[in-house]
Amino acid sequence: MPENSSMSMDRPSPLVPASPYWTLCGTATMRKTCMVELLGGRSLRRFSFIRQQEIGCFLRVMMPSAGEPVDVSAKFGVLTGNILVRMATGRTIEKGSRVLDLVQEASEIGGQFYLGDYSKFMSRWDVQGYKKKCRDIHERLDGLMEEVVKEHQSRRMEKTVEGKDIIDVLLKSIKEDKEEGGLTEEDVKSLILDVYVGGFHTASIPLQFGLMELVRHPSVLLKAQEEMDSVVGKKRLVEERDLANLPYLEAIVKETLRLHPPVPMVPRASTEDCRVGEYDIPANTWVFVNVWAMGKDPCLWDSPSEFRPERFLGSPVNVKGEYFELLPFGSGLRMCPGSAHALLVFRTVLACLIQCFDWEVDGGPKRLDVEERSAGMTVSMANKLICRPIPRFDALIVEYKSANESLNYR
Repeated sequence: MPENSSMSMDRPSPLVPASPYWTLCGTATMRKTCMVELLGGRSLRRFSFIRQQEIGCFLRVMMPSAGEPVDVSAKFGVLTGNILVRMATGRTIEKGSRVLDLVQEASEIGGQFYLGDYSKFMSRWDVQGYKKKCRDIHERLDGLMEEVVKEHQSRRMEKTVEGKDIIDVLLKSIKEDKEEGGLTEEDVKSLILDVYVGGFHTASIPLQFGLMELVRHPSVLLKAQEEMDSVVGKKRLVEERDLANLPYLEAIVKETLRLHPPVPMVPRASTEDCRVGEYDIPANTWVFVNVWAMGKDPCLWDSPSEFRPERFLGSPVNVKGEYFELLPFGSGLRMCPGSAHALLVFRTVLACLIQCFDWEVDGGPKRLDVEERSAGMTVSMANKLICRPIPRFDALIVEYKSANESLNYR
């Protein structure tokens, strides 16, 4: 397999240095494959029905829980997992949950401190057992992905255009580029795993923190609900096409990502000697940009510890890597390729939660546990987010009919 393939499990692709493997693959580039074919605007539009179905199913499950304590952290994990698994493989979460469990393991080990990065001697002897763990995860992941790819190859010709998922798109690329040294089957498995690893956490973690902050700040939730009622009304459910007309919702999204970036440290490797500020950085040096600390820097933000979405109203600052004070998904050519998908899911689900429910917690908002914990490369809530959803409307959810009513959100 390619040396820099994430299936090698030496490091996931966000930590793979720029190389001919990433920038050139026959006539197609790996970057183009990720940004255009897998996670670009056209692909996101093609899979909009999946997001619609899964969000509708999620909301219908939440409705009967009115006034009862609900572990919304677990619900968000299943929702974002369902969307990713169906987009990538066409499977439901029951059949894809083994992959997501292994992806969680891969994400955690990918962010661990590894002595071999600092000492060739330690790398040779693997005193932490790091390489052994990586090989074990790799073998299990590779076996699962091999099964999925073979299944797709056996039934590719039976699918209509509407029924094709991301693996189908990648397998088509293999056929088209075969004579020009393009994608291989190993590349397909690697890219799908990158979609899982990058997409699962960047969508589910912001949802947890976003709802937590709304519960802790009832005035913000009320203002967001007023905007929702004014723009969308009370006779239909908010849709993706409405998001552009909801500036306060967008401000909430930015403020959540400022305080709670899902990936707190953005890694980069210097390709040549350079100078950054007062520091000389030798070539081939790992540099970690602490975006978590940047979001709380008083030199960059007024009252940085306060959750205040109003700071972004009328501000040009966005999360697309153009403004270096807010980089939840990184910046430049190595910016997270799944950011558009993660933001779309985050915005849409959060909008539905704001429109459809009031939220309560036992003991009041001030008793809410806001402690964070590190889980490898990500930072999430240390404990489960337990809330009581209070429906604002009864009839909204009926509009959405899911093809996956049997999915286990409970």
